[in-house]
Amino acid sequence: MYDVIIIGAGIGGLSAGLHLIDKGHKTLILEAEPTPGGLCTSFERRGFTFDTCIHWLMGCTEGGMVRRPLEKFGLLDEVRLKYLEPFATIRTPDAEVTIGSDLSEFERFLCRLSPRDERALVRFFTQARSLPPMIVPSPEDRRKHPLRSLGILFSYWPVIRLAFQYGRHDLETFLNRFQEKERIRPYLGVFGDDCSALISFYLFSWVHRRDLYAPAISSLDFARAFESKFRQMGGEIKYRTRASKVMVKDGKAAGVQLQNGEEIPARAVVSNADGYQTLFLLLGDDFVPPALAHIYRSAPLFGSMLLVSLGVGVPLTEKDAPARMTMEYPAPAPFSTRLADLERAPFTYKVESLYNPAAAPPGKGVLLAEAVADYEEWHRLRLDPVRYQQAKHRAQEIAVRRAENAFPQIRGKVEFVDVATPVTFERYTSNRDGSIQGWKPSPQMMRRMYLPWKPTALPNFFMVGQWVAVGGGIPPSIMGGEKVAGLVQKVLK
Repeated sequence: MYDVIIIGAGIGGLSAGLHLIDKGHKTLILEAEPTPGGLCTSFERRGFTFDTCIHWLMGCTEGGMVRRPLEKFGLLDEVRLKYLEPFATIRTPDAEVTIGSDLSEFERFLCRLSPRDERALVRFFTQARSLPPMIVPSPEDRRKHPLRSLGILFSYWPVIRLAFQYGRHDLETFLNRFQEKERIRPYLGVFGDDCSALISFYLFSWVHRRDLYAPAISSLDFARAFESKFRQMGGEIKYRTRASKVMVKDGKAAGVQLQNGEEIPARAVVSNADGYQTLFLLLGDDFVPPALAHIYRSAPLFGSMLLVSLGVGVPLTEKDAPARMTMEYPAPAPFSTRLADLERAPFTYKVESLYNPAAAPPGKGVLLAEAVADYEEWHRLRLDPVRYQQAKHRAQEIAVRRAENAFPQIRGKVEFVDVATPVTFERYTSNRDGSIQGWKPSPQMMRRMYLPWKPTALPNFFMVGQWVAVGGGIPPSIMGGEKVAGLVQKVLK
């Protein structure tokens, strides 16, 4: 019998597996796909490697929530974190600016763009700079150095103060304090108008703190580094193995039943799978507390995206793209996320070969074009294969044309194109509605920050990953592995 079975080899599941093995627990991970990582993956076509994940990672500085477990398990050298400097380029019809760690230059740019908002802008950047680094003391640090850990907690006072001031504001509400908010919006509103205003403060705090990194390897290789260490430490992984049910006996989780009918017993079960499927399909409605069921049925999700991956026949250097990411806003808001609006929708371009030279053959490059997309529209299109392919072709035409306008050096040099839609993400990751990061960080959800790690009355059933941490992403999934392993440890002891 296994001590713990983990459903899903995403980063949250792999992180939890590492910490559980480290605590001496016999652990098995079940993964439906043939590779690890979940959303943190990549794929190869004609010599090009295309990523689906990792815009940036925060918490990578000394003592950070990402760096600490990477150091603990000897993964720093393997994941090859590279500091994002500059962070990003933003293009609008008004102007273009590249944002580096010296926020003063960006602040002056915005003040020149909107002189009437200088006072409000200075206040915004002052508050962003005041936020502390993303350091979370480990359980060992809290035991060995309680005073130092207490000092770190006290340093979070500016975060608490900011939460009281803006915690109830979405970005749209926050922007009302600017006289020329439509000119300001693209530069401060990276995550969308209905997300919490706090997200913008955090992002520019990370820029200021020099705490935004990206791996110089593919997302799949990033996940494989975790997988390899897990196996080295004695953990087991079964791929192409889909869980169909969490077994329950005597009021406790008793293991997992597979799709083929096989039953694997365990003393505890941790799910890193899609939250809705975990609670309502693998467990069943009867086990889900009404308050949690209400959240799952009504809280907004982080949207899905259209990802157009380009393999190009020219190298893309820092002269072509000073930053790895370029965010392009060709028209003022509002705009929809439907295909009909794709010509004027914001695009994010990522020059993958700039940070990971191995992503492209010598003398060539990889460019990703991403846009928020409407899941319902693509789900309806998918029901008619002909219309779906026509829609994908239309999206490809628009994305390639816009990419060639944004990076003229690739015009006529595009050698390969792959189009992934929201239903593509749903098919390969099983994430509800193809969501790329779980719960949307709306003001209401940000007040929660986390959903229960132990979501039901079953004392030995747990969840980890982006359906526990509001806003999702790699850093909280990595950190969550340590948290949930500690909770499982208490139950198994």
